[in-house]
Amino acid sequence: MMACEALVLRRSNPMPPAPDADLSSISSQAVETSAPAWTPAQIALTVGQVATLLGMTPKAVYHRAERGQLPGVFRVGRSLRFRRADLIRFMAEGRGLSPTRSR
Repeated sequence: MMACEALVLRRSNPMPPAPDADLSSISSQAVETSAPAWTPAQIALTVGQVATLLGMTPKAVYHRAERGQLPGVFRVGRSLRFRRADLIRFMAEGRGLSPTRSR
């Protein structure tokens, strides 16, 4: 059984199964959720992760965030973080990677 199924089972059924209960039917009783079980580290991306995702340097990520050109920016203390869902949507709209220019 996967960890997220166990979490869903605990939420949907507050009473644990009896010790002599048949546990083979538990996975079929799992309630499907529409949202995946993301950890906080997967929801908020660091500057380095965003730089890798967008194919740019961390300095360029800081610069674009300062100018408001990247979505989902927020601060945790003094560090920048980015909401993963906003960046994925940003990239899906075709605005993620800038075209390479020859100089």
